[in-house]
Amino acid sequence: MEMFKKCLTNKITPEYSTELKKFACTLLFYSTPAYKFIRESFNNTLPHPQTVRRWFSKVNFSPGINKSILINIKNMIESERSKDKELQFGMQVDEMSLKKEIEFKHGEWYGLVDIGGSNNTDKSEDASYALVFMLVCLNGHFKIPIAYYFVRSLSGEARANILKELLITLHENGISDVRSITFDGAATNSAMVSYLGANIKSINEDCFFEHPGTQEPVYVPDACHALKLVRNTFHKFLIYDRENNVIRWSHLLNLVEIQEREEFHPATKIRRRHVCFQNEKMKVKLAAQVLSESVAKALLYMEKRLPNQFSGASSTSIFCQTFNDCFDILNSRRPCGKNVFQKAITRENIVELEKKVFDFIEYIKSLRILEGNTIKPILESSRKIGFLGIIVGMQSVLKISNYLFTNNLITYVLTYKFSQDHLETFFSSIRKMGGFCNNPTCYQFKSSYKKLVSHVNDINVSNANCIPQDDTSILQIKKQKEEMDLQNLLNAACDHDYDGMKGWAWNEYRLDIVTYIAGFIVKTLQKTNHCKMCLDTLQSKEKKCELINLKNRKFNKFNDERHISGLIFPSEDVIIVCKIAEQVLRNTNNVFAKNKILDFLIITARKQILPLHLFKQLDLAVSKRVLSDHKFELINQILKKYFTIRLQHKSKSLRDTIPRIRTHFNRLVVFKNQ
Repeated sequence: MEMFKKCLTNKITPEYSTELKKFACTLLFYSTPAYKFIRESFNNTLPHPQTVRRWFSKVNFSPGINKSILINIKNMIESERSKDKELQFGMQVDEMSLKKEIEFKHGEWYGLVDIGGSNNTDKSEDASYALVFMLVCLNGHFKIPIAYYFVRSLSGEARANILKELLITLHENGISDVRSITFDGAATNSAMVSYLGANIKSINEDCFFEHPGTQEPVYVPDACHALKLVRNTFHKFLIYDRENNVIRWSHLLNLVEIQEREEFHPATKIRRRHVCFQNEKMKVKLAAQVLSESVAKALLYMEKRLPNQFSGASSTSIFCQTFNDCFDILNSRRPCGKNVFQKAITRENIVELEKKVFDFIEYIKSLRILEGNTIKPILESSRKIGFLGIIVGMQSVLKISNYLFTNNLITYVLTYKFSQDHLETFFSSIRKMGGFCNNPTCYQFKSSYKKLVSHVNDINVSNANCIPQDDTSILQIKKQKEEMDLQNLLNAACDHDYDGMKGWAWNEYRLDIVTYIAGFIVKTLQKTNHCKMCLDTLQSKEKKCELINLKNRKFNKFNDERHISGLIFPSEDVIIVCKIAEQVLRNTNNVFAKNKILDFLIITARKQILPLHLFKQLDLAVSKRVLSDHKFELINQILKKYFTIRLQHKSKSLRDTIPRIRTHFNRLVVFKNQ
């Protein structure tokens, strides 16, 4: 309303209300061009962008602990305390690579080592990294980077001193409830907490150190980096379980090769990039999708269907399932859930979780590894860090939860709050603000940090290669309704452009996959098709598909609970439609070169399906108009959904064959501080 009043009265005043300032800051943060457009449209009633930036220039965002942020957090704690709620926090620590470049800006040098005004470091050195500390609220919905330092290299002892000073400063400002420290597996980080008193090299001792201000325990959980290390060990070494069964990476290679050869996958996300991950080692997603429940069940299924190729795959399946459940415990994001491992830790389920965690730890302790010519316990080998990290992480989150429940400080614990993802996404935002350059200098890091914390962003079009010289705009082309050339499609469908299915025949594996897809299609149609007669013909009471039976059950080494999921068994008619659709797709040449491929495939398949007189229950539902025939429409819906799924899979499979080198070379540049 304030903007409209100023626009109508043509009265521009230098004073702005708090609401208008907040609106201006938010709009400028998301889009500078949009801000300028609205400002011009409303007769310059909004402040100039430079004025908005000047509002924040008085706030100090230099390296070190940010006093303004501390005051805001303290006020928030006092506000929540008045409502009988004590805010609890976890802390994340990580480094971000920077471009080495010394700059002289606004009368100051940027690019040199700066640890917040301390005189203990030679500041003539150029900085290589930004060491950032972030607070994440465990029983709230906010996170904030509270301190950063420009460093070249810091020993574990120096990092411990910085962390200790930070915790004391937080305590002095009323922020005492820091319950955890999360960091990656770098040796200097391990040394950092070791100097403070934590023992992270033994599973028999508590992995914590005392808070220097409150003397309360501060635990050290970690998950994502440990999971990647487990995957790397699994990839390079033979692992043996308690029964002396071999856990083999080759089972995953065989699974991927069969998926690529058959152009079908048994409801897994594992692809070629997951087993050839060397150029993408940093991606946690790839490790989590390898050590997953879907892969574990797929291996059990393949062991039953192809026992010669997958002999002994059950031990590999148990290995994947175990670390899937461990990671679920360390990555819970929802208060509720069907799976006991994927929901938050509460007073009601913590005892059950402690029993499961004990079983998981005993399993990991029983694993042995072939290192050189010697088989030794995995926790005594040189590859123990990842396995030890998983154990320490599970023990830590349970002890934190017990402490918080005992002192009535929290109702449930979401373990994802301890993840380093919060800090990694902050780093992604910093890099994103650099536009084409994803490796900022110290000056650019400080500027981006200030804008993100203050919600100010400035992307000026004048920074582009050229600027507009007049008001010429791009002509917009109105969308014309495209007429379908039905006759040409029919002619194409009659002109059999087939290879014939040479060397290809239905087997149990292929039939199970098509049946699984058909079940997914039925589940989808149940949400969109509201005709009861049609829906009654889609589902079957017979449970013949081995893959769906396996997916619908959850059995593992430590959990005899039977968990039924929502997978559906399709009727025989739906399976026949999908089988014909698959045959048509495999018979069709040059799928990627055909125009209107979806319409072509549907018409071709429908010509073969209609004479079969499927869905006989719907014969009475035929109306006078053929296009309103329930059977006709239902077949169309099934075919469209099936071909869409398979064509999307084909395009993704084609993309997966391309070697992924972008991430590898990008990391090489970033880590070289270029």
